Amino acid sequence: MQDNLGKKKALILGATGLVGGQLLDLLLNDNHYEEVRLLTRRPVAIEHSKLRQKTIDFKSMNEELTWFEVDDVFCCLGTTMAKAGTKEQFYYVDHDIPVQAANMAQWHANSFILISSIGASRASPFYYLRVKGETEHDILKTTISHICILRPSMLLGVRSEIRTAEQVGGKVLNTFSGLMWGGLKKYRPIRAEVVAKAMQILAHTSQKGKYLYESQHIKDLVRGNSHSTPIVPTI
Repeated sequence: MQDNLGKKKALILGATGLVGGQLLDLLLNDNHYEEVRLLTRRPVAIEHSKLRQKTIDFKSMNEELTWFEVDDVFCCLGTTMAKAGTKEQFYYVDHDIPVQAANMAQWHANSFILISSIGASRASPFYYLRVKGETEHDILKTTISHICILRPSMLLGVRSEIRTAEQVGGKVLNTFSGLMWGGLKKYRPIRAEVVAKAMQILAHTSQKGKYLYESQHIKDLVRGNSHSTPIVPTI
């Protein structure tokens, strides 16, 4: 761990989401940070001495460059095809905003930590996973020295919005997760608070580089399993 208690600043994008909300609580109680910044589409109803937040239209995020003058940027943004309504809007939320954020962060930030998805690949036949893969690729091309991309499986937790298909899918996978071994182990569902905790841990590591963490890597990281090796991506 870095010896910089109380000196760091963080920026969270997507703090109103399932993982982002958990991460916000962790960082506000993390003595490494003196300030936690949020750029959001809607305000977070929390008051804290460390917290600074600004409600913005992400189409004008380029005007908020000074908000990216932080040590660590956490990107928890994401939507669904159903909520986005169109492929174009989905691409904008899940690709364009995170990639723009990484490009803005590279001038100041030491770390950029992104939530992607299990199965993300530019070669995927599925549009959702193909977009996630393109997002990963474009972020990895930036000059940020420490990039961590987390690829969780189905997320478990209580959302502020109702996603019926995900809730049903999560219950089914959770029921049969004990049967998932070997190559299927990475598809076991994972709790949102575990993903958030992994993001916090990765922000404080002294190890720099660009890495991919699938669900099992994420769980091992939080459990303190030092033998679990993340994936080193090829760009």
